[in-house]
Amino acid sequence: MKAKILELLNKIYGIDFSEIKLVTYEMYQCTTVQGNFFARITNYKTYDEQLEEVAYTNFLYLENSPLQQILLKNHVRI
Repeated sequence: MKAKILELLNKIYGIDFSEIKLVTYEMYQCTTVQGNFFARITNYKTYDEQLEEVAYTNFLYLENSPLQQILLKNHVRI
């Protein structure tokens, strides 16, 4: 499963993820040459609920909250 997720992340974002590590039930730490990123992969929330969470998290990041920047890629559905 990790190999498939890694393949999909590389295809979607084109960042060249070299490794992923499960951090929580739905959160993966992704290693790249550019640094570490986190990917949240879930299927128990609606697409609209997830978009709302991403928008709010991005708002907090822009307000200098200690959160990671969000990489948006046309809100991809897999």
